[in-house]
Amino acid sequence: MELDTRFPELPKTVRINQDLKRGQFLEALSDIPPGVIVCCERGLSITLSPTRCRFCASKEILLNSSTCQQCESSTNCASITRIQDGLQERLQKFGFLELALRIVLSHSAEEITEVIQKFSSRKKFPITSSNKRRFELVANLQGNKAAPIDSIGVDNLLDELVDRLEQCDSPWISMPDYRKRFKEAIRFVMERLPDNAHSIFDVDQIAQIHDMHAFAEESSWILHREVTRALEGQSASHRVHSSQQPIALGLFPISSLINHSCHPNTYSYTNGNMMIYRSRGIRKGDEITDSYGPNIWNHTLEERRVHTARRGFDCWCSACENSICLQNVLEGTTDGDYLTDEECLLDADQLEPDFDTLIRKFRRISQRCTPGNQELDRFAHFIVAMGVRKGDLDLSSEALKILWKSLEARNLLLCPERGFVAHAQALILKEKWERSKDEAVLQQCQKSFFSALVAYRTFFGCDGLFAKELTDSFTGIFV
Repeated sequence: MELDTRFPELPKTVRINQDLKRGQFLEALSDIPPGVIVCCERGLSITLSPTRCRFCASKEILLNSSTCQQCESSTNCASITRIQDGLQERLQKFGFLELALRIVLSHSAEEITEVIQKFSSRKKFPITSSNKRRFELVANLQGNKAAPIDSIGVDNLLDELVDRLEQCDSPWISMPDYRKRFKEAIRFVMERLPDNAHSIFDVDQIAQIHDMHAFAEESSWILHREVTRALEGQSASHRVHSSQQPIALGLFPISSLINHSCHPNTYSYTNGNMMIYRSRGIRKGDEITDSYGPNIWNHTLEERRVHTARRGFDCWCSACENSICLQNVLEGTTDGDYLTDEECLLDADQLEPDFDTLIRKFRRISQRCTPGNQELDRFAHFIVAMGVRKGDLDLSSEALKILWKSLEARNLLLCPERGFVAHAQALILKEKWERSKDEAVLQQCQKSFFSALVAYRTFFGCDGLFAKELTDSFTGIFV
């Protein structure tokens, strides 16, 4: 993949664009196949977990240390450590102050001062950043001067930090009026953090968290949880685990340009303090979008509007502008102009959909639509869970096969969704085998089990939560 020379976080197939309605956003310059990385950005972060590197959130920390080998040898990390050591607890009392300090100390004083002056005179400016001008990315993020800051407490702590700058011979002290400029820089960054900072969760924790924009919002994740609950008679509420705290808090300026959509064309996840976005299939000229939580698969239109209102913005995606949600599609009440000819097949019956009606629609659509059709995939997710609740495991298995063919058609067999679909199929085949004791069914179950296990271990680690859940479900059978 050839990278952009100015923005190495992006491939050359993606550019930063701007208009009055959306502000700055990312746009595809060519068709981007599913699974291809469209943004890969290492953020500036503070680590909240004592078992991770304090700078990059890596698991590989040195013995009797709070840093990894790479950060231990970094002169910038060493400088930050000298300045803030002993002040962490006080820094954390003021919200984003610790993260703001880390961001300011990670850029040159001259660059920050110049960018702040440029920004104050023009309010907004086109990003012209190069590898040597990274603070422009931070400066151009949306600010929030209304963010509450304890002025007296912050000023007192900033005075101590400035004293540390002098003791550590920081480059800041060579700037004229550096005490005032340093405080101005900290406040400038703090104004931009409330609306743009990301909480970073361990991949093993994602299944425990509501309203995450990464894998927890994948309909396939919901799918295998629904199947598990239905087969095991569990409550419909999410299981709550003891550890639900983020491992780190970070700022990803390029990733912050990816706007929300309730019908996103990427999926995202983190690896340490690295944010990665992969394509679901993006056409040339399309805006690159991600879900900040609400989406058309798991939320009603009203729920989506409430979610986005709480975050302080209105969603302008085509699904919201056309009042689209999955229930509309299943009931055939969606505006046909928004849907393709294949998707309009869902409108074949104008009756209130019952189980038999949905099955007829599903089978008719599955015969006519090609593998990879998005509406067919969503309908298949619905049918899997419905089949399990109604006790029709053959129907659920049939729908899962369609989802598997869709993964093949979209070149997504090397992705986490493969594990979710195979996991659900293994659970259903396990139930069928326990009813029939048919060895052929057991062999199919074993194949699905190992397919899911390989995917989970590849993406979430051998000891990850998903792999553990899978092996726990099949203890005494395959493990």
